[in-house]
Amino acid sequence: MHTKRIFAVILSFVMCICILSQTVMGAEAVTFTAIDGYGESSPKEEYSKLLDGDVNTKWGTEFKDSVYVLIKASSPVILTGYSFTTGNDNASYHGRNPKDWEIFACNDYDEQSKSGSWESIAKIENDQTMEDVNQQTYHFTIDGAAKYQYYRLVITATRGASFMQLSEMGFTYSLCIHEWIMAETPATCTEAGKTDGTKCCVCGTIIRQQTEIA
Repeated sequence: MHTKRIFAVILSFVMCICILSQTVMGAEAVTFTAIDGYGESSPKEEYSKLLDGDVNTKWGTEFKDSVYVLIKASSPVILTGYSFTTGNDNASYHGRNPKDWEIFACNDYDEQSKSGSWESIAKIENDQTMEDVNQQTYHFTIDGAAKYQYYRLVITATRGASFMQLSEMGFTYSLCIHEWIMAETPATCTEAGKTDGTKCCVCGTIIRQQTEIA
């Protein structure tokens, strides 16, 4: 009887660990979906192709003053960076890459009325890094400071063409806001980095040490 009880306790513990692992993994599996956009394009090159995970498709549109795509994250995240992948025929058709663009974010966007309080979180003007090559990925960083669920990419200039195209957009993100505090128990901290002194980062229930490095 005693052995059965111990076995039951161990089994319950293992099940709890499995459930917790699935919950944590589920929380980290954030997806991004294009839910709206503006730009004159064919159905095969509509805005949804920007986030379909396939570099062989593309968002391609006639360009006048600006075009945009509205993106929804499956849960709020702190955006720390993003990437653009050029189209499949940039090497043949030059000037189609974005040159000026801005990314806005908000949490109160209403999908019915299509309204919300947008805040600019990243802006690039006169970009010279993206080249006229096929399916090349370029990475950009964002100094993320807050969680948002809705993002809007607005492109206001191309590299000269009257047509704009991108095959994919990707994202890097964090699920918690890092708040650095003075470490009261350095032994509970596990990550080292450079600061003005010894501090800890409170991220959910994780406390990580950040120690000054000479």
